[in-house]
Amino acid sequence: MSQATATPPVDPAAADSSGLSVSWRPRLVRLGVWVGGAWLLVTLAYLLGVALIVPVLVLVAAASLVRGGRSLLDRLMIALAVLLGASCLALLVFSVWPWKLHPVAVGGTALSVLAAYGVLAQRRPSLPRPTFGDLLSTGAATAVTAIVAFPLLRTDLIGRIAIVANGEDFARHVTVFDAARQVGGYLFLHWDAALRFTYEGMITYPQASHVLSALLDNFVRSSATEFGSGADAVNHYLGFICAAYGLFTLVTTWAAQWVAGPLLTPARRVAVVGVVGVVCLTFEIFALVPRQYTSEVAGLIPAVLLVAMLCRPPSRRTTVIAALLVVAIAFTYYLFLPAAALIVVLWAVRRRVWRTHRAQVVVAAVALLVAAFPPMLGLALGNQTRALLVMADRPPLGEVLQLGFVVAAGLWHRRTLSSPRWRNYLGAVVVTVGVAIALYAVQFAMAGPPALGGYYYGNKALHLLLVVLVLGIGSVLNHLPPPAPESRPPRGGWLLRFGQLVPAGFVVLAAAAGTALLINEQAGSVPARAWVRGDYYAEAEIATAVIHELNRAAPADAITVVIAEDPSHGYRIQLFLAVLQRSAGPLAPGMYGYYIEDHARFEAMVAGAGDRPVIIATDGSDMAADLAAEIRSRHNTVIDVVRLNDE
Repeated sequence: MSQATATPPVDPAAADSSGLSVSWRPRLVRLGVWVGGAWLLVTLAYLLGVALIVPVLVLVAAASLVRGGRSLLDRLMIALAVLLGASCLALLVFSVWPWKLHPVAVGGTALSVLAAYGVLAQRRPSLPRPTFGDLLSTGAATAVTAIVAFPLLRTDLIGRIAIVANGEDFARHVTVFDAARQVGGYLFLHWDAALRFTYEGMITYPQASHVLSALLDNFVRSSATEFGSGADAVNHYLGFICAAYGLFTLVTTWAAQWVAGPLLTPARRVAVVGVVGVVCLTFEIFALVPRQYTSEVAGLIPAVLLVAMLCRPPSRRTTVIAALLVVAIAFTYYLFLPAAALIVVLWAVRRRVWRTHRAQVVVAAVALLVAAFPPMLGLALGNQTRALLVMADRPPLGEVLQLGFVVAAGLWHRRTLSSPRWRNYLGAVVVTVGVAIALYAVQFAMAGPPALGGYYYGNKALHLLLVVLVLGIGSVLNHLPPPAPESRPPRGGWLLRFGQLVPAGFVVLAAAAGTALLINEQAGSVPARAWVRGDYYAEAEIATAVIHELNRAAPADAITVVIAEDPSHGYRIQLFLAVLQRSAGPLAPGMYGYYIEDHARFEAMVAGAGDRPVIIATDGSDMAADLAAEIRSRHNTVIDVVRLNDE
């Protein structure tokens, strides 16, 4: 009698002849399909000249894989927070790999990483629907972006140069952006190559926003080798400036709603978003645009996201997201790094995150160590501590006190003490105030009383405090009754609900009137209105001279050196002409290595041009003519001396 042999149960995790787990085979097949599809899509978009859709797809794909939040904009903001920090780190690799900032290589890699995460983590893409609050934030950001772009779109290149020539910062920022496209990444990883396009002092400047703009510009152009002219670089960078402030407005209006949370109703959302939008137009924050503090605007975006993320209950990924945002701040505008790092440390200590998320704490610690690299580079090699002694206009203390009293009144409520959300927010405010006071104290000790009323870095710290206070505007809702549970409105209820928005509209109008947005007071008192009308941001003579010299018949590689009896006037013409001629690198040792009144700097600029032909443009003064003749006698590269035309 034979004995039957029992068939062993099938192990679902058993390996087949290939050695792969049976349960892993479908995942690897899906991974191959998604990765292959991603590269095919990116390649087709590139070949068709529509590579701009790829960054949008990356953001949407990341938002579909993250979790948290209730609305579409919530997911997009969480994804943006992750991508900002991850991009700053990834650009360290992109800057040195063979393909540099090529749209296909970067876009394909980004979508492949997202596909791998989704497949291996078994997370299916899903997105919630947009909400009324999402539409409000999007509408406010669109309106503010249009206001920023309006004076730039209604004019030509001369008009745009006349707008930005009020200061020097734009000229230097646009050369960093242009150089990042030319060298293909961070300038400090291509030091010698970057010197051909920009001033050496900018190579150690925090430049993530410039390099990210350069990367996006490659997607806009669907090319990593079509650099266009210097004028194209100016126009494109101005576009990114408008987009950055629009994104800042979107993030800020969203964050104010995110912090206020359950206190909001549709009418209250209108009031909060409207007031925040008015603040973005009327307070000194908007003045960052005409003053060309583009990196500061970019640095405020991750700072706002950080404060907002840490106010709500933490998720399993909050620690890593916070660390990535600190990295983004460090690579974009590390003046905000001390406050950001202290806010994260305070949050981690209060939450005791190391007890429950040890692996994430290790990852976050590594990210924070990486975040120390940009300030070390700038302070050690760039000697940027000198700016601690730079004086500036009076600080925006009135605006800080105005918002501070509003937020203090909102937080002065028993609900605040029992709400982790508002306690976390209050901690962020206290840290930001403390850092601003400490920075002012250090500057006072080093430089004494400010001659112009304020300190350059001290004012920047107050700008961060202003933005943090803006996020707490919704705290005043603590003094109103809690919102009633939503229910389906009765017949005609939608009309009634729309009518409930009217009081919120009056709140917004009152805020606009109270901040002089709707009242025609002294010219220039409202930054946005002054920007649109061009009250104080037009330098027509400088722009005219720059464009005349740019269009002068000359060899394609010629460099123009401007000599004027008024050193300041000539320097500013030279600065922006160098941007358009892409000669800022060769001329930098002469422009920045001497005092502006030193005549030797002109000789140094001609020497810096090397073998390239030089044209000397003078203002017709005897001093300029004599100096030009003297320099020409010693340098055979000077091919002509011409009259500067600024009319």
